[in-house]
Amino acid sequence: MQPIWAGSTEERINENFRISKDMAWYTFEQFSYEKGTRKQVGRSLETRILEKHDDKWKIAYLGYHYFPEKNGE
Repeated sequence: MQPIWAGSTEERINENFRISKDMAWYTFEQFSYEKGTRKQVGRSLETRILEKHDDKWKIAYLGYHYFPEKNGE
């Protein structure tokens, strides 16, 4: 059984970047839609924190919060 979001398409809004010499923050709100129908299957607020190691960016933190559906499911 695949999760409902498997194969979904995503749209990101309210993207924010904060970049310094060795660290970067990236936050955004994401909407996920069923592929083909474009029916919204979820909404989340996400954060990525990256650190630079040997001149390469590496993800140090990945966090997300899924908002509940309006009908309470």
